[in-house]
Amino acid sequence: MNEKIHTFTIGSEDIDANRHMNNARYNVHFDAARVEFFNGTGFSVDSLTERGLGFFIPKKGPTRYFRQTFEGDFLTITTKFQKYDGENKVVTLQRMFRGEDIVSREDSTYVIVGLDDGKGREIPEDLIAKIV
Repeated sequence: MNEKIHTFTIGSEDIDANRHMNNARYNVHFDAARVEFFNGTGFSVDSLTERGLGFFIPKKGPTRYFRQTFEGDFLTITTKFQKYDGENKVVTLQRMFRGEDIVSREDSTYVIVGLDDGKGREIPEDLIAKIV
């Protein structure tokens, strides 16, 4: 399955009173990497909206933290599809690294739904081909 790499440097806006990256900022960076990943795989919000589809996220996280990170650290986030249920759910796995060391990870489950009724819809075949 496709994997996308997203890099960033921790800025002063990411730092809390303990002088390390605030837990909420991990989610901000994971979200930015996930949007970049979805846009690159054809699962962008725009491409789904054109088909009358959208995302619903019934399960996100938990975010697991393994090491502290600090202002100026250069981090890499890898995002990939981990699982497809054969109908309307996909799971992404994201891992954040400082060099070779894992810093944090997060799994998220996405259900593809109809914009008209919010009910689960099968993922179109051409999109499935991009994730498996």
